[in-house]
Amino acid sequence: MLGKTDASGGLAALRADLQRLVKKFDAKPLAKSCAHCHKPATLVSAYWGNDEALYPWCDTCDPYTLGALDGKLARLRTFKDAIDHVEFRCGAKKASYDRIVRAFAEAKGLPGRVGEAAAKKFFA
Repeated sequence: MLGKTDASGGLAALRADLQRLVKKFDAKPLAKSCAHCHKPATLVSAYWGNDEALYPWCDTCDPYTLGALDGKLARLRTFKDAIDHVEFRCGAKKASYDRIVRAFAEAKGLPGRVGEAAAKKFFA
């Protein structure tokens, strides 16, 4: 839906609202510390085929020099990175999209159990 350029009416409004929320999501910093040095994390990594175990890293630490399997990690900084990871490395299953978005949102500070108030606060 986000890539649909000829949307009109209600679909266009929904698309605009989703784009606004994705922009807010991407602007939120990670609430986790780097898995190695414990500085604030700036990205998460995920192994190919993995849609929920995300590992936080700072811009200085390199998971490959710390023992990660060579060439098997995706580095995720944005919502689109997470969606692309599922599409190209996890089989593009609906459940995988759900899991990676939830895991990424939790890494950015969204509580595990989300009600309306928590969602509004997260996207405020």
